Amino acid sequence: RDSIPGKKDPAIVEINGKRAAEILILVGSDQRKSNPHWEENLMFAEELSRAANNRYPGLIKGVRIKPGTYNQDMYAPSILLEVGNEYNSLEEAKNATDLFAEILAKVLLEGD
Repeated sequence: RDSIPGKKDPAIVEINGKRAAEILILVGSDQRKSNPHWEENLMFAEELSRAANNRYPGLIKGVRIKPGTYNQDMYAPSILLEVGNEYNSLEEAKNATDLFAEILAKVLLEGD
């Protein structure tokens, strides 16, 4: 989840008449520990973000680079998703991941 201090509202986007949690894509860099895949992971994250925003505007709230590796140094492409925040319902999170799964499959099978 993507928690913002002081924010007490769910991170919501409405898609096809359903409420879905916003998704933040995290990519670990090599700032703290060697991560030979971080740039490839970043390109993959940006490709997913573009594809999602073309199909479902607002679903992806961004791609953020963080200093940790999040085990993304083990294999590429790897990403970490933060789905909604502590104020989102489970249904909103599931709606978001269903939409994201569709985009992920499309990108992996067909490219952007």
